[in-house]
Amino acid sequence: MKIVVLLLLGICSVTSAFAQSFISYTDADGLPSKNVLSLASDGNGKMWFGTQKGIAIFDGNTWEVMNTTTHPGLANDNVSSILITSNGDVWIGGDYGVSRYTESTWTTYTTVDGLGSNRITNLTEVSNGDIWISDFNGATHYDGSTFTAYKAADGLPFGGVEDVVEAKNGDILLATGLGGLAVYDGTSFTLITKSESLVSNNTTALTVDASDNVWVGTAEGVSIFSDVLSWQTNHTKMYIMTPPDTLNPVEDMVVDSKGNVWVGIYVDYLVTVGGVAMYDGTKWTDYDVADGIVGPTITALAVDENDAIWVATSSGVTKIGEEGASAKLMEKDRLKVYPNPTADGTIHFGKVLNNVTVYDIMGAVVTSATDTESITIDTTGLYFVKSTTDGLSSIARVIVK
Repeated sequence: MKIVVLLLLGICSVTSAFAQSFISYTDADGLPSKNVLSLASDGNGKMWFGTQKGIAIFDGNTWEVMNTTTHPGLANDNVSSILITSNGDVWIGGDYGVSRYTESTWTTYTTVDGLGSNRITNLTEVSNGDIWISDFNGATHYDGSTFTAYKAADGLPFGGVEDVVEAKNGDILLATGLGGLAVYDGTSFTLITKSESLVSNNTTALTVDASDNVWVGTAEGVSIFSDVLSWQTNHTKMYIMTPPDTLNPVEDMVVDSKGNVWVGIYVDYLVTVGGVAMYDGTKWTDYDVADGIVGPTITALAVDENDAIWVATSSGVTKIGEEGASAKLMEKDRLKVYPNPTADGTIHFGKVLNNVTVYDIMGAVVTSATDTESITIDTTGLYFVKSTTDGLSSIARVIVK
């Protein structure tokens, strides 16, 4: 089952919540496909998006599309990962190898050239300019001239690699699909697993915060390790869902210039639920379709040069930035509900609202009311409450215990 709440609620392309503005783009705006699998900022005002139907380049005003028809050097139109390197080259990966864009030319590399697998999961540049290519069999290191593949026979666990990041001391850290966090010191691999307090051995994403702590995203939440890989703490409920559905599978993580850590979370069992949670060092704040993200299926995150967070989903992309004049809803107009969660099903608004509608997570109308200061939901679950005033809609996410 898939959530269709986005279409039924009629969320605007520009909304605001919690001092953030949300601007969304889909295939109606210029993306070759609304199913966006990857994204990257070039640091100079352009965003690159990898979709199921090629690449889109957006400068804030105009769109350029690249695909295997317009650029035959591309390996495939299904682009699951994008990396823009420090020298301006663009690398993309999918199920048919990697392609490198330099001097207006795409060149493709495959297992024939030394890749460990043609099925690519991620691309990373480390501090010396080398490229690490995560793939279904392990990881491949590119030093500028030679591809060196590492697989299970070299010490990596079976299950492939999902992400790579460089530790403060220069070690290469690899998120493995089944075997925990692999640490490569240039000679051999060692593993950090649940035995060392890692929340899950199914690791999915990596990032390093402003204090050089290593954040390890997993299928069950996040584990934080110090710069010397000493375990610090785990977070498993960054994005609040209706119990017992409390697991937070991590899709991607990024750190903005203020030191905030942003985590993309996507749950796909029974129903599709997803959002983005931001940690400011003290507390988590989460955002989803109720706040203005274009869809629940989160696939990737990126930070641009203005510190905006870009969220890739299967419904398009959303830019989360500091609230500005473009935001349609002022603080006084936003829908406020309490208590949340509610134990008896009754939520209050603090003022009389003209039109209120409650939707379940499948987008079906549960109840509605006019000229009311509260509303009651009879069954437990996760709901979206929508209030419309003067043509502007404000939406809040509510949990009924």
